[in-house]
Order: sequence, then C-alpha cells, then structure tokens
Amino acid sequence: MPCHLVRTVETVARAAPREDGRIRPDLRLRLLAEQQHALVARWQLERLRIGGNTIDGWLERQRLRRVHRGVYSVAGRLDEDARRRWLAAVLLAGPGSALSHTDGVALHRGATPDASRRVHVTTIRPSVGGHPGVHVHASRRLGAEDLTVVDGIPVTTLARCVYDGAAVTARKDLVKLLNDALADGALTDTDLDAIARRRRGLRGKGPARFASARAEIARLGVQLTRSDAEQRLLAICDEHGLPRPTMNHRADGYEIDAAYVDLRVGIEIDSFGYHLDRESFVRDRRKLRALQRAGWTMLPFAAVDLQRRGAQVAAEIDSALDDARGASPRRS
Repeated sequence: MPCHLVRTVETVARAAPREDGRIRPDLRLRLLAEQQHALVARWQLERLRIGGNTIDGWLERQRLRRVHRGVYSVAGRLDEDARRRWLAAVLLAGPGSALSHTDGVALHRGATPDASRRVHVTTIRPSVGGHPGVHVHASRRLGAEDLTVVDGIPVTTLARCVYDGAAVTARKDLVKLLNDALADGALTDTDLDAIARRRRGLRGKGPARFASARAEIARLGVQLTRSDAEQRLLAICDEHGLPRPTMNHRADGYEIDAAYVDLRVGIEIDSFGYHLDRESFVRDRRKLRALQRAGWTMLPFAAVDLQRRGAQVAAEIDSALDDARGASPRRS
C-alpha cells in the first residue's frame, strides 16, 4: 500500500490528466502544493512526469524556493510555522517516512515545538542521510498499524511517538505525557501494551524509561486534572444518591475543593497534577489543620480514590454527612 505522500501524487495525477498527450506542469504543481501546505518535493514532481528542466526553471525564476535538499516552498509562502517545518522534514526523508518521536507527540497533542531543535522523522529507507535541522531515524518496522496522517502530515501513531520518544524525553515529562494522554482518552493501556509488544527487542534507555513510567502510573493511578477530578466526584455523588456539594467554596480564608456548606463538611482532592511539589504539600496540610480548627470536617481523598474506589469514597462522605447532621448545629 503506497504511503500518504505517494497517494497524494497519484491523486494529483488523476485530477490533472494528460491533455492531447501532454501534461500540464503548472496545474500539477498548484494542485500538489494545495494539499501540502505549499510544499513540494522534487521526487514528487518527477513522479508527476515534470521534467528536471522545468523544475530548474521554476527555481531560477523563484517560483520554487529551496527549503531542504530537493524540498521546495511554492512562491508566496515563505513563513515557517511548525506544520510546514514538520512536513518539509518528512518530504526530505521521502516515501515511507513519517514525523515521529517528540515532534510527532507535539502534532498529535497540539503542542508548540521548540523551533531550535531538529525535527524527528522515522523512515524505512536506511540510505536517507541527515540534514541540518532534521534527525532521520531508520526503522525496519514501520507498518500501517504504526502510521496515520494528521493535518496532511504523515506521522507515527501517538503510542509509537511516545515509545520511540521516551529515549529523548525526561522521565518526569514522560510520566506526565502518558498520564495526560490516558486521562483524556488519547491513549489506552491496550495501545501501550500493543506498541511495547511490537517494539520488543529495541535497545537503549527508551524502553526501560517507558516501562518505568508506566509502572509508576499503574502504582498511583492516572491522575486527573482539576476539572476532571471535580466531575468524577460529582458523578460519584450522583451514582450513590448523595447530594452534590458546592465546588470551590471559599470559607475561613481558604478555598475548599468541594463543600457541604450548611454541615461544614469539606472535601479536598490531593494531586490535581501528577506530583505536588514539597511546598504545595506542606501548604495543603496546613490548610486542612486550619479548617479543622475552624470547625470543618475535612475528608482528603487522592485522585486515584475517585477512579478506583468510588463506592468507598461515597460511603465515607455519607458517613461524615450523617455525623454532621447528628451533631449540634454549627455556625455556617
């Protein structure tokens, strides 16, 4: 099955067939550029039966401007946003290539890449050389199950990007990346199991770091964002017939994550991010003590409790509410 870049050439050829036995080079150039962020590769133009003299003439007249060796920008588009940099690097590597590693992650996750770093591309063509600004990784395995297209750019799947990029990603950043992707559903444990099987035997520090990051997430559970944790808490209350608390209630100089105001029962959810720093940890402990002195019953839960122990969380909230109702009236 031809790769995306080759299929694009075939689409253009069908859209601009020969007329009276002759091709229309200008039309084919325009149609190709329209589908590729105003970028074209010499090898694509040659597959479209556009001769070298015609290509060289376009270069001389600056209708085409060189981006990489054999990769050109069509006149009028000289800006260099992230997507054009990424696609230009893939075009340089040629057919059977895809954006990968940390750049692939950035494309999948809508992140802004560091423009000062080389673009990572993976290819099945081992003869492809390097180029300033592009890091080409040769791979013997780059099947359809590891490839996709995002915004017109061939890219390895998010799972493959994360796995391959583990070698050049700090462990803390890798844990956060995996956690966030699992939390929002961009990745599943099944995806991660599958890529680990397909990449089994790969050497280097990447596989070990990937396995270590997964083990930490398995131990602590996927950590939720603040909004996700709040929604999960409300869902637990609904599922178990508990009244919904007031979210982010301010009382006695502090903001309480969730509060039953009349009964002065508060809920704090530890760790909205993947790790709390030491200063935040100390500050939260002081907050709990201060609220307890002010007459609040405080229930601290870890985010993982909301995910794995919903029934137990509901039981503890229900018990605290019953105790508060049975106690003497308190000032609200």
